[in-house]
Amino acid sequence: MNIDKIIKTLNENGYEASYDNLYKDGESRPAIFVKQNAIIAVVFYLDVYENESDDFIANDIISKFGECDAPQFSNYTFINDWEAISSTLRLCVRSHKDREGDATMVEVKNDYEVYFRMFFENYTIAVTEKMREAWGKTFEEVKASALKNNSDSLVVKDFYGMTIVTNKEGLYGASAIEDIDFLSFVSNCYFDSGNFYIIPSSVHELILIPCKGCPPVEHLKNMVSQVNDAYVEDKDKLSYSVYKFVSNLKEVIVFE
Repeated sequence: MNIDKIIKTLNENGYEASYDNLYKDGESRPAIFVKQNAIIAVVFYLDVYENESDDFIANDIISKFGECDAPQFSNYTFINDWEAISSTLRLCVRSHKDREGDATMVEVKNDYEVYFRMFFENYTIAVTEKMREAWGKTFEEVKASALKNNSDSLVVKDFYGMTIVTNKEGLYGASAIEDIDFLSFVSNCYFDSGNFYIIPSSVHELILIPCKGCPPVEHLKNMVSQVNDAYVEDKDKLSYSVYKFVSNLKEVIVFE
């Protein structure tokens, strides 16, 4: 299955199509999002098209999209309501992406991007610039609301002696790297107020290692590179860098 070809065909036919993984019923499923002059897209799960040709998939999506009546979108009008939606916002992080055709609202950092998702019971939706404009909020206001919700969902786990940070859902939990107050809390409670290295296991979780008695940074960077290349899917890779939380400065520095 050539997803880029499918999306290109849809876009050439006047649709706005994009690809992402959607969290539904406890698992991540690959999906194509299709819309026309709308904020909300219709979702087409790709795992139902096993062994079908790219042309068949694109034509089937076009056919099914045409069968969607406008009233089906009426249940999503709450997306434009800031008061209804602000409590669902979460801050997320991802590797740098090709920005062409991507409407997601992002803040570009040196080696990753900050963006936002709305978390619902069985799925998540990435926040776009059009959504932010509909809310009448600045990037900073959206980020402040998302960070507050993040803090309420982040958890620290012990995994065979390693300190793991993720969130209650186990989804996009690496966003903790952007929450300085949470990292300070972890330093105080788990590392005797000391410094620690942050290993980006994936976009979903971080591994924390105390600086005291830790191997050299180059060893950690090699470990990140080997694990990324051998075990982490491209869509879940965050970066190949190692980070360090400096407790007294309340700052995260990066070793690229």
